[in-house]
Amino acid sequence: MKSPCRIIAAGALLFALSASLPAIAGRGNAGNPGVLPPQSVPNGKTYGEWSATWWQWALGQPADVNPLLDQTGANAAQGQTGNVWFLCGVWNTSGQADRSITVPPGKALFFPIINFMWISTVPEDPQTAEGIREIIKPPADAVDKLECEVDGVALKNLAQYRTESPLFDVTFPDGDVYGIGPATYGPSMDEGYYVMLAPLSAGKHTIHLYGNMPEAIPPYWNPFSVDIMYHITVGKPGK
Repeated sequence: MKSPCRIIAAGALLFALSASLPAIAGRGNAGNPGVLPPQSVPNGKTYGEWSATWWQWALGQPADVNPLLDQTGANAAQGQTGNVWFLCGVWNTSGQADRSITVPPGKALFFPIINFMWISTVPEDPQTAEGIREIIKPPADAVDKLECEVDGVALKNLAQYRTESPLFDVTFPDGDVYGIGPATYGPSMDEGYYVMLAPLSAGKHTIHLYGNMPEAIPPYWNPFSVDIMYHITVGKPGK
């Protein structure tokens, strides 16, 4: 049975206070070596399909171990599977976090710089991509600053990484971040700015993310920014 609540989410703040990847590691695009092009299909999914999978991962973890609520990176491995490792924003009032994490070797990294998502939970909510797009497109249009640095090198032309997901459903676990109980909700849809990095070399790396949506967009979106620093250790193959 559908919950009477409506759910919106942003990659930074709760309720919007709310093929072989290494083989193309050196190609990059638009002057961004190591970044997979936004038109590519890494590991069998488009960027938009990966953004849907990202939300299913992020909202599918219980609140007590959810990486979105983690300031330090202690829960970064929660729910991670396959050849792609997800990084995330943080759900707090500042939008800031400083995380230290360890990533297994050979994992591509996929993450939003800033993103917006709507989950339809009652029949009167929009049930089509067109209807949901009217809600999530305005805040994505309003983003006025995007930054991503990998090992101190700024990525270029980040607006080209704007991504729109297909429709998808989200299954919440016991103890979910919204406290509404285990259930599956949808249709959902996301729009945001995402990056897929080919696997990093073994050793120490940093990734810094910053995105800003400066103006309130009634009735759902308040201004917010996300400012995340990742200190990443990639293990050696076979370890």
